[in-house]
Amino acid sequence: MNFDNIKSALENEDHAPHVPESLAILKKSEMPILRIRKTMKGEIITQLLCIVIFFVAPSFMKLHQFPRAVYYIFMFLTALMTLGYVTKMIWFLKKTESVQSSTKETILLFIHDIQLTLEVYKTAIISGSILLPISITALLLGSTNFDENLFQKWFLLDISVTGIISLIFGYLITTFFIYIITIKWADNLYVRHIDKLKNVLNSLNE
Repeated sequence: MNFDNIKSALENEDHAPHVPESLAILKKSEMPILRIRKTMKGEIITQLLCIVIFFVAPSFMKLHQFPRAVYYIFMFLTALMTLGYVTKMIWFLKKTESVQSSTKETILLFIHDIQLTLEVYKTAIISGSILLPISITALLLGSTNFDENLFQKWFLLDISVTGIISLIFGYLITTFFIYIITIKWADNLYVRHIDKLKNVLNSLNE
């Protein structure tokens, strides 16, 4: 048996090129990053379409003048908030265009930026949740099928004390549910992918 040949073969095997484990781990980070970016692009398009639909909707309905004016004012404010976080999302996508060349530092920066973007998103949703019920009520009560003064009395709180308490309670409940549903939606779209990226970082640190 030629032990010199065996020794030489083992040495050549030890020095054979191989992919480092850390590189393979970094490769896993690309999928969550790409999914987040793809989801965000789709949401930007969806939000812009929703703004257009909400502004066009009264054209297909017969509304009294006062509720129509209230609807457009509050939808304009809601649209401004929406465009604020849409702009933030576009900024995020521009900033992370070259993030496919993943390193530990770029993943950390990506997580930091996406979390800041989500905070802007959630803040805008809270504000929108406060305004949106008024716009919806303007469409429902402002229809010409109802008394012209019905919405005005509701909007100016020209109702009984019991009615005001019921209105405030219902308003808070509606706002709360809109907020919770939206936050759950955001978590499902983004947070689970952020958690995957954090797991990648934990694997690298280990």
